[in-house]
Amino acid sequence: GVALAGLLSPYLRAHGAIFSPSIAPLWAMAAGVLAHGTALDRRAGRQAPRVVFAVALAAILAAGAAGFAESYGHFGALLSAKIRFLNHKPADPALLTFDQRILWTPALHSATWRLFRTLFPYAVPLTLLASVVWLFRQRREEAASIPNPEPLLFYHWASVGVFFLFVRFCVFAALSAAAVLGVAAAWAARQSGWRRWVVLAALSIGGLAESGVVIHGAKSWGSVPVLYPQLEELGEWLKVHAAPAPVLANFQTSGFVLSYGRCPVVLHPKFESPEIRNRVEAYATHLFRGTERGLRDWAEGFGARYLVHAMGEFSDRAPELTLRYMVDALVPPPSAPARGFEFGPDRMECFHPVWQNAKYRVFRIVSTAEEAAARKLIDAAQRDFEAGRLDEAERRAAAAHRVNPCDRRSLKLIGRVESLRAQGFRQPPAGSQGAGASPSE
Repeated sequence: GVALAGLLSPYLRAHGAIFSPSIAPLWAMAAGVLAHGTALDRRAGRQAPRVVFAVALAAILAAGAAGFAESYGHFGALLSAKIRFLNHKPADPALLTFDQRILWTPALHSATWRLFRTLFPYAVPLTLLASVVWLFRQRREEAASIPNPEPLLFYHWASVGVFFLFVRFCVFAALSAAAVLGVAAAWAARQSGWRRWVVLAALSIGGLAESGVVIHGAKSWGSVPVLYPQLEELGEWLKVHAAPAPVLANFQTSGFVLSYGRCPVVLHPKFESPEIRNRVEAYATHLFRGTERGLRDWAEGFGARYLVHAMGEFSDRAPELTLRYMVDALVPPPSAPARGFEFGPDRMECFHPVWQNAKYRVFRIVSTAEEAAARKLIDAAQRDFEAGRLDEAERRAAAAHRVNPCDRRSLKLIGRVESLRAQGFRQPPAGSQGAGASPSE
């Protein structure tokens, strides 16, 4: 099923998943199984499926190396960094590349024995026991009920090894463990006497205990704490007030914005795409090392109308997990837009704050065209004001404020109009001349 999904899914095909190390062994296993009972098997004996498996695995990995490296080669870069720094993420981000910095997060940390016991307290010991018994029985029984277990065992223990390197790959270890235990149960069901009941009882008790651990600790699973109530508020607001306008948000939040806010997103969390990796790096660089107008122009190039800022990027807690670490900007310059989003949202010139809660702020992006249109309206309003046409000046200034709320000259001009009215100044009748001094005098 997994192999067929990699073959039939357009997304998985686009990223070379069918040739990835996680799926390639499945194709090789299929080749080994097909070799069982063939003429090659009759000539070479029990070694034939093993030879076919090894040759097929090498051929498939070699065939897909180029495409797979483009989509998943950054994991190799992370692994090399872990080896170089002995699995300790350096405090100085300059020692790592962008891909290494952004991937070296809790989801891709190396597993510890404590985490291993937490996630798989019963499954792995049972699969280890099943593997030993299975191989032992295979060597003693020529007419084994379950032939050639080596490919499945290889896939499982390779998955466990990858899980030790990258925690996120626990899903492959869990899937392969389920397959090993399922086949072990099928083997035990064909036995007789006490062996059958002892093995089935051990598998059943272990499976129930493992399920209990998963269900009981469901709220604890995940990489980092997520403020779900605030995230749900964000999605609801975007769905009502912003959809279907495109939104720029960090790639951890973008998936929720797309699914629940019903808004197209500039970034998405599918980091396998080189284009998305480049976008994420460009976004973070503009955010922490660029300027406000540079970020606006970059976002406008993708059609973004709103920006979602997740507050807390300047926290002193775990700075190596912040986005500013990812672009080697632990101390961003004063011009960095992130400083304005975090500490001075009302002072922004191209991003107008429209909503916020305890975690997220939403800004409307003022486009270049809107900025120019508002500037023309304000200039016209200023001329009306100087000519004493207060009503027209107020109307134009209000229109400019609606177009670009960040240009504070419009509100200042409206305030001057209201001040003159409070002092008793009245607009001269249309067509009259010399009715009085200009309000600017």
